[in-house]
Amino acid sequence: GNGVGYATPPDDAYPLTYSIDYVSIEALPPPPPSPPLPPWSKCGTPACTPEAWAAAAANSECMTCSCGDRIDWLQTSPDGPRMDEAAACAQVAGVEF
Repeated sequence: GNGVGYATPPDDAYPLTYSIDYVSIEALPPPPPSPPLPPWSKCGTPACTPEAWAAAAANSECMTCSCGDRIDWLQTSPDGPRMDEAAACAQVAGVEF
């Protein structure tokens, strides 16, 4: 048994049948709204919009690159200068394109 000290519980300790008093079906409340997305923030300037980030910045090494791709490359590529974001943005926006 599962009693204490080898004692077995009485036969009526655990009912063998259960009864259901009622069934209620209710719609769940709608989920709370998602928090707003943070504002677009690249290059520390309002001029760097998502459209500007996606603008074409093709060169002989990458015919399909965007300004954002070029900025990312200037920041992170082992073959690049590993600039900080502000310097990479200034390079792409002010010097290259």
